[in-house]
Amino acid sequence: MHDMLGKRHFASATCQLRYSMAIPVEERQAVREVYDVKAGMKGKQHGSKLMEGIIKEADVAKKILMLLPDSARLEAWYAKFGFEKVQEKPVALMLRNPKV
Repeated sequence: MHDMLGKRHFASATCQLRYSMAIPVEERQAVREVYDVKAGMKGKQHGSKLMEGIIKEADVAKKILMLLPDSARLEAWYAKFGFEKVQEKPVALMLRNPKV
């Protein structure tokens, strides 16, 4: 099984997954931060397909996904994929636990 760090691509959508400096060192092995999500061709579902692939990989590897949404619209979109808001301030933080 390869690690989940690095860039992910699907059609015109891309994102990065990385260890987060916000997570204590002893817990970093279980958590990946999803960041720098970019999707082009709005309405073509490229971002959704990219996120579905990331989630499938995270579930298999039993990794928690973390992200910092920057708008209520994005929070609602991420919630459709099972992300839950766990912190509002100083920044919004959402997590998704792996499904077995």
